[in-house]
Amino acid sequence: MAGRPDCLGVHLEGPFLSLSRKGAHDPVCLRDPEGWIVTNLLEAADGCLRQITIRPRSCRMV
Repeated sequence: MAGRPDCLGVHLEGPFLSLSRKGAHDPVCLRDPEGWIVTNLLEAADGCLRQITIRPRSCRMV
């Protein structure tokens, strides 16, 4: 990662998970993967975000 030698990369698990497969995640925190949310997360990650887990039936992201 150019410019961020202190960060190898981050995997974001959630908040775009299925209620039926949320694991230990609080269902109140789960969201639909809307573009503005993803954009805000990418900006806040400052180049460290490498992977986001998104439920497979999220039509809005396809």
